[in-house]
Amino acid sequence: GVVEYSISKLNRMVYMLNEYRNLSEIESENVSLVPVSDVASEIMNLLQSTALQRGIYVNDSVDRDIIWAVDKGIWIIFFNLLLSSAMNMLKEGEHVTVYMTRRGNELNVSLSVKCGQDVWRRVAAMTEADDTHDVSRLPNEYRNCIVELNAARVLLGKINGNMNFRWDQENGFLIIDMMLSQM
Repeated sequence: GVVEYSISKLNRMVYMLNEYRNLSEIESENVSLVPVSDVASEIMNLLQSTALQRGIYVNDSVDRDIIWAVDKGIWIIFFNLLLSSAMNMLKEGEHVTVYMTRRGNELNVSLSVKCGQDVWRRVAAMTEADDTHDVSRLPNEYRNCIVELNAARVLLGKINGNMNFRWDQENGFLIIDMMLSQM
C-alpha cells in the first residue's frame, strides 16, 4: 500500500542521486539499430500498474515500428526517467500523453503532462538551469521529478538530443519536447 510505495520512492530517490553523480561518465558506445517505439511501449506498459494504483493515466500516441540508431541501454534509462519524472508531477485523476514520431533524420518525442502552471514553472526553471545539484533546495513535492528529468536531459544529450519546455496555456499542459538527430 502507501507505506511500500513511499519506501519505494525514497529508495529510488537515493539511487537516482547516486547515479546522477555518475551520468557525466556515461558514454554512448554501443550504438545499434533499436526499435525505440517498441522499447518505449514496453516501459509504458511496465509503469502502467503504478500509474493505475495512483489514479493517474499514461496515454500512448507512439508511432509503431520506429527504428533508431542509438545506444539501447541509454535509451532505456532515458525513457524510463522521462516517463517516471512526468508521473511524479501528477496528482490523482491527471494524465500524461507520450508522443513519438520520426521525420526523416529526426526522432521527435513529446510528453504532454496535465499539471498546474506552478509545477511546470518550477520544473522547467530548475531543470533548464541545471539547478538540481543542491537537492535540499528543491521543493519536496517536486524533488523526484526534477532530479529524474534533469538526469534524462543529461542522458538525452549523450544520444544527440535536446529538450525544451513549453506551457499550453489553453489546456493546462506542460509540454516537454525532445528531438534527436541521427548519431
